[in-house]
Amino acid sequence: MCGTSYTDGEQAILVHLRNSNGVTATLMDIGATWLSFCAPVQGKDRELLIRANDMDAYLEQEAYLGATVGRFANRIAKGQFSIDGREYQLPINNGENSLHGGELGFDKKRWTIIEQTHSSVTFFLHLHDGEQGYPGNMDVKVRYELTQDNALEIRYEATCDKDCPVNLTNHAYFNLSESSEDGIALKHHLKVEAEYYLPVSETLIPTGELKPVVGTSFDFQKEKEIARDFMSDSDQAIASGYDHCFVFSQKDCDAESIVATLTAPERDLKMHVKTTKPGMQCYTGNFLAGINGYDKSYKNNDGVALETQYFPDAPNQPQWKSRNPLLKAGATYQHKTVYQLEW
Repeated sequence: MCGTSYTDGEQAILVHLRNSNGVTATLMDIGATWLSFCAPVQGKDRELLIRANDMDAYLEQEAYLGATVGRFANRIAKGQFSIDGREYQLPINNGENSLHGGELGFDKKRWTIIEQTHSSVTFFLHLHDGEQGYPGNMDVKVRYELTQDNALEIRYEATCDKDCPVNLTNHAYFNLSESSEDGIALKHHLKVEAEYYLPVSETLIPTGELKPVVGTSFDFQKEKEIARDFMSDSDQAIASGYDHCFVFSQKDCDAESIVATLTAPERDLKMHVKTTKPGMQCYTGNFLAGINGYDKSYKNNDGVALETQYFPDAPNQPQWKSRNPLLKAGATYQHKTVYQLEW
């Protein structure tokens, strides 16, 4: 990424990965960010991510393009949660809620590269007790590996010396098409192996209900064009489109089962998602307009994010205790997500 230096006065460090099939991935130390994903489709390299044009544009955008987000991805209601009777207050940066770790989340940190090969890179970050209101000194590792079967595997690992809710994800936006026409994400086809989704309140906090997808616009159990039922009901109207968490069956959360498949409008490229996480936020880029992108000034719905994660506001939703994202002091948070291409 060319342009001005980061806020610390230093240039960003980029790492380029390539496999023998011509697939490439580019990562950046700022935010442990996934900048680029290219595949040779029909003999021509095709960029599959949307991204900022340069560092100036990256600093201006607020869409978390390709960044690692945490300590807690997605929203926490009113930025508040409690552990063993102790109340914690996080920064409010999204309406009345805390989003993606707060005002200075992982996406705004310069990570340290601790290991690198031609096919992988591992980023490290240390957080101090009380940063952004979260308890405990925390060490985090994120490892990206580009495999010979055309997958980018992301492995997350974290430890903390106090109990702390942890929910890490990557916020890449995908456009698998050869076209960059406005709203192209809606012309993609999507299949999601989820029988339930999480409806949200007016403040985009889950109501607590696991709602069956059958009979709703959220039924992607059979592949369909995203546009088909877009903005067709009140649940979507609240979020200006899809910005909801789909719930996976626990048997599929093994990073080997395909939980979602995104297909390019031209039908010449697919991307399969596999994960150990219990859910996936499908976000259709409803507020991308105005971002200075590498190929255009983005419009809403120019990319779709498939963010594997724990459920939004899970620290305040006791009914999801069996899938609680609370990392106990001394324990290790370990998760894996795979984005695998097929063409």
